Amino acid sequence: MKNKKIVSLICLVLVMSLMFVGCGGNGQQTSGESQGSEEKLIWKFAHSGRNDDMLDSYAKKFKDVIEAKSNGRVEIQLFPAEQLGDDNARLEHAQNGTAEFVIVAAPFIGSVAPEMQVFGLNFVFSEDTSVNAKVLREGKAAEKLETIMLDKNVKIVDWITEDFSCWTSNKPIRNLADIKDQKIRVMESPMDIEGLKVLGANPTPISFTEVYSALQLNMVDGQQNPIVIINSNKFNEVQKYLMLSNHTVVVDILASNPNFYNGLSEADRKLVDEAVAEVNGYITNMQSEMTGEALQAIEDAGTTEIIEFSGEIRNEFKEASKVAMDKYFELAGESGKEIYNLLIEDVKNFDQ
Repeated sequence: MKNKKIVSLICLVLVMSLMFVGCGGNGQQTSGESQGSEEKLIWKFAHSGRNDDMLDSYAKKFKDVIEAKSNGRVEIQLFPAEQLGDDNARLEHAQNGTAEFVIVAAPFIGSVAPEMQVFGLNFVFSEDTSVNAKVLREGKAAEKLETIMLDKNVKIVDWITEDFSCWTSNKPIRNLADIKDQKIRVMESPMDIEGLKVLGANPTPISFTEVYSALQLNMVDGQQNPIVIINSNKFNEVQKYLMLSNHTVVVDILASNPNFYNGLSEADRKLVDEAVAEVNGYITNMQSEMTGEALQAIEDAGTTEIIEFSGEIRNEFKEASKVAMDKYFELAGESGKEIYNLLIEDVKNFDQ
């Protein structure tokens, strides 16, 4: 009888141990396999933004919305300022699933999907930021690109626009002739490079973290970025002129691993989608305000002369920029031509 009691006690202990293991111990997970509504999830979010610029604001708002809507069940760990590597490294994190969410500049994806280089072309978007937001979030070109990226093991969760990119320089650019031979810092992107080459400039790829010192030491004459980025990184401190060229729209993607995204429970996938929609609207609404405040801050600093392009001068740059399409078609082939035509059609349709 005594032996039977011992055996029964051992069996009870084993059953309880197995039940504890089955519940996951502390209930914490870092993957996308959402098995229970009470499990603690930790999602990594890597980006290049800093100092409350557009991307930094996007990531912080995403974190706030996700954590609030999940009542703290989901924690977003932010890795700003390229802490998890540059755009190429962050894209790999998405492909490998080592970070749940990453923001990557679209032109950088050209090495993975040449069609994405379309966003390196100058003067193809509308001058209306609300139109450009619709082009990316509702357009046929973006939809096609999302399908292409899925084949590269990348899920595009959202499209982000950082507003228009403008030139700064220590030499004024008042017309097409003025940009000739100027050394302008660009991203390591074939179309960013080609876009300046066809204008007669000397594009110089430099890591973003080294831009300020490169400008300060006169390694380059200027650079190109949205006004918010120019202000938040104090590039105007070492640049005499800001040209409101609005020559292209800086496009980023919020990317994730398809297996992670599809592996989420229906509730968690809805949580992500609703958060993206909310953050999307928040950023779109505050974009013009942020740009206006940044431009005013640069003007108030008094170190940089602001030069606006007339319609005539803008058209001069636009015509000269069309030559860069040949390089894009060379890189992206027939698929790239389809994307380009869809993009132009989307801009025309939404800009009415």
